[in-house]
Amino acid sequence: GDLYCENIASTSSNSETLATTEDESTAHNKVSVVLMEPSKIPFTSVVLPLPGSGVLYPDNEIGRLYRDILKKDGIEFRKNAPPEATAKGSYRFLHADAHNLEWEIVSHGDQETIIDAVKFKFELDSGCYATVMLRELLKISE
Repeated sequence: GDLYCENIASTSSNSETLATTEDESTAHNKVSVVLMEPSKIPFTSVVLPLPGSGVLYPDNEIGRLYRDILKKDGIEFRKNAPPEATAKGSYRFLHADAHNLEWEIVSHGDQETIIDAVKFKFELDSGCYATVMLRELLKISE
């Protein structure tokens, strides 16, 4: 099953990384494998691991993909290794909300029905990418 973060409400700051570097046991207590009906878990609670020795990997196709890529690339994380020789890992929320979203239609000339461009203004939490936000915002349904 997928991984989800327990005990964290769906807030505007849920895109932040759940670091395992400060208190690994706390992060593990917050992240669980979905064992119940997936529809009972809010989509905003689903997390993906940033690889390291201190994270769980999903028990599904995504988790197998993580393990296959790490194995293929010869990457192995060891919990007892010196900090500079390994990564502890962390978790990142799959979904994040944009804040203060504004847009403006830009038209030139006398024809207001012709749209030359759309200008967007928004804020994202740390670790989120504007290019991904724009891709999702501009996705065209067929």
